[in-house]
Amino acid sequence: MKRGNINYKHKDKLKIKVIIDYDGTLTQEEKQVEQLAELAFDTLSKEILKVPREKIRRDYQETQNKILASPNKYTWKVNGLSACYCNEGAFVLNTVTI
Repeated sequence: MKRGNINYKHKDKLKIKVIIDYDGTLTQEEKQVEQLAELAFDTLSKEILKVPREKIRRDYQETQNKILASPNKYTWKVNGLSACYCNEGAFVLNTVTI
């Protein structure tokens, strides 16, 4: 059986590589996190909370300062276990802050 460019008769020889960037080695978190946060501010301001964007930005900064003062208190939990601290990456910190 042949379909497209893949010969399913020999599917045991087909190799697929999947790259998952859990540790951020393929992204530039520090450069991209600000844009991600700005998108979140827009969505929160216009669609969810319906409050001024500047208030969200202030609250975000205050919350992030509180989190960074005690990062051991704010962890990313998976099935009740801490998988990483909030300050282990820019994207993680942004997500925890929001």
